[in-house]
Amino acid sequence: MNLLQQFRDHINQHNLFHQKDKLIVAVSGGVDSVVLCELCRQAGFDFSVAHCNFQLRGEESERDERFVKTLGQKYGVQVLVKKFETENYARESKKGIQEAALTNKHLASR
Repeated sequence: MNLLQQFRDHINQHNLFHQKDKLIVAVSGGVDSVVLCELCRQAGFDFSVAHCNFQLRGEESERDERFVKTLGQKYGVQVLVKKFETENYARESKKGIQEAALTNKHLASR
């Protein structure tokens, strides 16, 4: 059984969502999330892409964001990007970077 069929079967077995549902796929730019986008496309799902740029790796973070935007263009889907001032927030709130990124992310969803 190929990966696409396993993907479809898993979704159906666990009743995760339906073909008519609109999905938002969180994409970091790494292999796992890019493969997930490709599987959603091949399976015919209607989806948008969401990307969080925590700006922690300088140009590499910007490169990831550009890659995700290009990926969205390739698939013809909406790309939603949120940038976070993680280092500033960590300094101001006296939190570690990881804690600041988690807290900052949750604050953005309000």
